[in-house]
Formats: sequence, structure tokens, C-alpha cells
Amino acid sequence: MLVYNPYTKQSQDSHTVRFHSVLVRLALLLGILGASCGFYAAVRVGWSDWVRRTNTDEAIRAAIALTPSNWKYYRDLAEFNPPQAILPLRHAIQLNPANSSLRIELGEYAEQIGDFAAAEEGYRSAVAIDQTYAPRFEQAEFYFRRHDSGRFASAAKSAFAVGFHEDMTILFSQCWELFDDADQIFTRMIPTRPEALQQYLAFLLNSGRIGAAPPVAKRLMSAEVDVADNREVILRYCDRMLDAGDYSDALEAWNWLAGRALVSFPPIAQDDLVTNGEFVKPPLKRGFDWRYGDTHGMYFESIPAGGLKISLTSKQPEHCVTLWQYIPLPEPGKYRLDVKYRTPGKDSGLNWQVLAGGKDLLRGGGALSVPSRPASALAEQEFEFAAPAAGLAQLRLGYDRVLGTVRVEGDAEIREVRLRRE
Repeated sequence: MLVYNPYTKQSQDSHTVRFHSVLVRLALLLGILGASCGFYAAVRVGWSDWVRRTNTDEAIRAAIALTPSNWKYYRDLAEFNPPQAILPLRHAIQLNPANSSLRIELGEYAEQIGDFAAAEEGYRSAVAIDQTYAPRFEQAEFYFRRHDSGRFASAAKSAFAVGFHEDMTILFSQCWELFDDADQIFTRMIPTRPEALQQYLAFLLNSGRIGAAPPVAKRLMSAEVDVADNREVILRYCDRMLDAGDYSDALEAWNWLAGRALVSFPPIAQDDLVTNGEFVKPPLKRGFDWRYGDTHGMYFESIPAGGLKISLTSKQPEHCVTLWQYIPLPEPGKYRLDVKYRTPGKDSGLNWQVLAGGKDLLRGGGALSVPSRPASALAEQEFEFAAPAAGLAQLRLGYDRVLGTVRVEGDAEIREVRLRRE
């Protein structure tokens, strides 16, 4: 018997048609069973999660019985049973081998129970599969706690080599606790990466290890990578070197900043040793730029055409420093200080000092005289002094009330300050 198939436009045997009908029904049945199995599996997982949320050891084991392929349950079981944590954590690692956190947890739990071989295995395997800072830090911490300085040095170096935005202060501190040797730490553990050098230099400055800072700063300045990111730490380094009286290293850092336009001044040169001598920029109050002294009773204002106006209110101290900056004296010999200024009148009490080695190289002869010209005109004055040795000095503009007078009230202007070697 032939049956006409309207979809194929062909005649088919009736047995063939019945066979195809059975196949269709079987496929539908299998689909229903498959959907039922998927539904059952979903219900099973949901049920195991609900059981787990009761947060007991028995509940976690029951959840594992329902869903033995869920690695999280084995980690939870380890948390509930720290002395027996190794076995469930190993099972969790088998189920999720790419998870480095599980391996770190294995190391931590093994260390707690004194199984240091298993602990080392956990940390090492975490480092092997994870190229980030965290597992290397944990491994270094383990060796630090074991007082294993050799393996700690290797692990710390590996961590410093990949650290970017992580805070590596703890690891730097541990380096110093184990070694307390600036050269060994720097040459053996600190990489040439600017990110690591920058953080290490900041650590040295913050912890008061100023003597170890220069080689780190020099290497960072020579890196020439992302120099703008290094501005703050190099400026801080310059300030600390100045405070320590380290003239050459401070000057090198300042000129590095200036040469890359990271400060708004040209590098300091022999023909003009004063920074911002025309006050074209508001004082930075850092590095070799101007800083204000005791500002009580005084106000400072930039002059648009160049210069600094100092308003004395008569409330200022009788003896004080109004303005100062560090200056380099690159070699012994004679120097000349040139200033242009305007005073608020006779007996202003304003005077310049060049302090080096606790002495005023001007020997008290830096008073600003009153010009014999109209008060509106600028005065110019030269001061000469001899530097007994190369080094660092402070150029100060002081105020001292003149005997027999009251404290001055009025505006002074400092338009230009220059210092050069004669």
C-alpha cells in the first residue's frame, strides 16, 4: 500500500510511515525524560544549597552528599574543621585546579597544624599557577615566619617583580627585619621596575632610612619611565636630603625634576643659584624653592609683573624669618647676592642672611637700606660673602625690629634675588 506524503511529494510504504512515527514518539519521550533529569538536577543543587545554609558541620556534609561536585562545600568543610582541613581542601583543588586561593588556604591550614611540608606545597603550587602578587606575598610571609632568609629573599624578589598597585610595605619591612642590610636588600631583592623602586623609596623615606635612599632614587631617576608618576616621591626625597644636609643628592633630584618640567623652574646653574628669584610662580614651599617662615602678623601676595609683596601689620614677632630657601654653594670661594626691592620706609628691619654651618656668611651686613630716591622706585643692593667650603646653605630674609622703633607696618616688595659665584 502506498501513502502519499504531501511534504515530500513522494509515495511511501505504510510500514515505513509507521516506523517513522515510532521514532518521533521515542524522541519526544526521551526529550521529556531529559527535561525531567535537568529539573531533578536543578532541584538537587537548590536543595543542597538550602541544606548548606543551616551552617553546621552536619549540614555541609549533607550538602556534599547531595552535590559532591561542588568544590565550595569542601572549602566550607575545611573552615569548620581546621585540624582536618587538608583532605577536603585537596578535594576542592581537584574539582577547581585553577583556583590559587584554595592552594593558599591549604598552605595556611597546614601551617596551623604544623605540617610545614604540606604548607610549602600549597604556597608553591599557588605561585606556579597564578602570576600575580598575592600568592608570592603569601609564600614570602610563610618563609618569613619560618625565619628562612634564603627562600624568603627569593620569594620576596618574585613578589616585587610583579607588584603594581599592591601595597608592598609589609614585605619591605620584613626584608629589613630579616637582613637589616641596605646593600644586600637593594641588590638581591629589589628589581629595576619603576613601580617597585617607587614604593621602596617611599618606604625608606617613611621609615627614616634616609641613608639607604640615594641609590634607590638614582636608579628610579635613571629609569625614565612614567616620570610624572615619580614626581611626588622624588620631591619628597629631595626634601629629606635637604633636611639631612645632603647637598649633592638633593640638587641632583631637584635638577632631575626641573629638567623634566615636573617643577616649574629651570635647573639650578652656577650663574644663578637662587630658585624662582623673580617670584614668577607662587612659592612651592618645597625643594630649593622659597618657603615662608613665621607668618604671624604677615601676609604674602604675588605681584603679577613678578615679585612678592610682604605686608607687615605691626603684629609680627620682633625677630622672625619671613622668607627663606635652600641654596647650593657648589665650591668654596666668593659669591655675590643681588636683590631688587622696595621697603615700607626707613628702619624696615628687613635683612638678608646666608646661613651655613651655623654662621651668617654675611656677618650681619645684609640689612636692606632705604634708597635715596623716590619711595616708588625700586632699590638695588649687592652683598658679597665668602663660602669656606662647598655645601648647603639657607638664604633668609629676616625681620628684626630696630632698636628705638616700633614694629613696622606697611608693604615690602622683593622683586628679584640672584646669587652667583664670583
